[in-house]
Amino acid sequence: MIHAKFIKKNKVIVAFELQGHAESGDFGHDLVCAAVSALTINTVNSIEKLLKVKLTVFEDQLAGGFLKVEIPVSKVSDSKVQLLIASLQLGLQSIAKEENYRDYITIG
Repeated sequence: MIHAKFIKKNKVIVAFELQGHAESGDFGHDLVCAAVSALTINTVNSIEKLLKVKLTVFEDQLAGGFLKVEIPVSKVSDSKVQLLIASLQLGLQSIAKEENYRDYITIG
């Protein structure tokens, strides 16, 4: 199961983490993994490429699938950064609410 967590300080998201594997299908055919990966990678790329904000990214695909993304302190209040992260959160929540996928992802 994928566990997603959005970390807030003063009601503003300062980081997010994803850990685990969906295991909703065979390798290469896991729809939940593909959807979560696409949303997450697109969010990170959009923040870095379009907004020119350098994020701190920690990842470990081998040890249970782990990704942590931290926003620089100077950019946590940037409304565009927050909008893109809110979009990621909404997308992940949508997946978690789907009857066929809710057993493969949690959001905390």
